[in-house]
Amino acid sequence: MQLHPNQLSALINQYFQKNFREFINTYRIENAKSLLLDPDAERWTIEAIAGESGFQSRSAFYQAFKTIEGVTPTQFKKSATRGV
Repeated sequence: MQLHPNQLSALINQYFQKNFREFINTYRIENAKSLLLDPDAERWTIEAIAGESGFQSRSAFYQAFKTIEGVTPTQFKKSATRGV
């Protein structure tokens, strides 16, 4: 893409009604949700899943997850395993 970062940010704001950080975190949380539900990643800690999904800290991960999903990662995982 040959766009200035400000132009890209403006396009994201216009079409997705999100700022750049919210836009990226949406994809990061989708990755984290996949890992939380993946039996092969069952032994991973929340911190490991956060790091693998691109978050630098547990608190940033929890805050973004709760904002996007309405529950914490732990609550998400527990509710998903109950439904199985």
